Amino acid sequence: GRRMLSLLAAVFALACAPAHVAALRAPSTLWSTQAVPSKNATFGTPLVHGTGNTSVVLAVSVDVTQGISYVTCFAATTGAIVWQVPTSPIPPSSGWVAVGETVMGTTLVFAGSIRGITALDIATGLIAWEFHVTPQEVPAHPTFYNGVLYFTFENGPDSSPLFALNASTGEHLFQTPDLAFSLIWPVPQANVLAYMSYQPPQPNTTNTGVAVVARMPNGTVAWNVSNLPTTGLNNNPNLDVDSIGSAVYMYSKPAEDQRYITLLASATGQQQWNLSTTGPVADYDTYAWATHFFRLVSLNDTTFMLQAVAANRSVLWTTLFASTDMNAILLVAGGGVFAFCPDSNEVLAFQASTGAPLWQLTVPQPNDGMASEGPDSVLFFGDGTGMFHAVAVSA
Repeated sequence: GRRMLSLLAAVFALACAPAHVAALRAPSTLWSTQAVPSKNATFGTPLVHGTGNTSVVLAVSVDVTQGISYVTCFAATTGAIVWQVPTSPIPPSSGWVAVGETVMGTTLVFAGSIRGITALDIATGLIAWEFHVTPQEVPAHPTFYNGVLYFTFENGPDSSPLFALNASTGEHLFQTPDLAFSLIWPVPQANVLAYMSYQPPQPNTTNTGVAVVARMPNGTVAWNVSNLPTTGLNNNPNLDVDSIGSAVYMYSKPAEDQRYITLLASATGQQQWNLSTTGPVADYDTYAWATHFFRLVSLNDTTFMLQAVAANRSVLWTTLFASTDMNAILLVAGGGVFAFCPDSNEVLAFQASTGAPLWQLTVPQPNDGMASEGPDSVLFFGDGTGMFHAVAVSA
């Protein structure tokens, strides 16, 4: 899933050239609503449905104090809560609470929890169907594609198979023999679903058991690539798919001090190129958008890099910033690249076409859940105090 890397930058480098940047102006907060009463929360990725005055924003959240996950529907223009439905209890954890995600169908929203999937009517919040399995340590990550709901419990070697359900009824269609330990990515141009696959290797072999697998909507394997630049499951290889659906990007740590982007052809899985960066051991975040790939990666213990890479492997721009913290979330939406920074309690925005800084916004506690850009360039996100915000992000 998405990883985090904090921004504490005062000096940036644009197009690889150093430049001093003055304080960034704050955008306009349109509304803020208390979504979690205990004021101790984490949020998943919000979704925007509809247009104009009838549009709504749906977000899954966890009340960490009460140990309950919810799906909340907000009026996009006012922040009023239209409905709120509990979906699952959350077991006690040692300081870390994973939040499920939601995906949108035609009239239903599908929420992942530790028990499986709950399908809710977007207009009313009424439960249409539920698909439950034995409660897991982590919540389900669902994907909707062409009338089918796919999901997995993404948890390293303890991940689940890929499940496929009829999105209208919740009927179980199939599940895979391998484990899916990443988000499941639709690749429309090739009509496949790609994910990181794991099958425990045989003892005394060099096989890592890790592969990128693409399956047709009925579950048939379209292609399988196991010769990958990764040392295995524990080094957290993961995927992104550009929004055009023409390429599959894998990011990985093939060596202790290296980070790779590998481009795979969506129709065949053939490796097109690798882009390597040397740096210390650190987690980092990536985001594929249109035909570009954006990444945050450490260069050393104090310097981090935000970079845009084109589908032909050319680096479009690079912004360097000083930081010793690795806890921020990267989001690309519309014309902006946004970083959500928990340690500095800031949201930073950069121009997607150039990497130039646009503005910064201070919030009570930035949250692990990413935001979504809605109509009229509005950014929606929740924070750690249980507040949910709508922010106008026009430059």
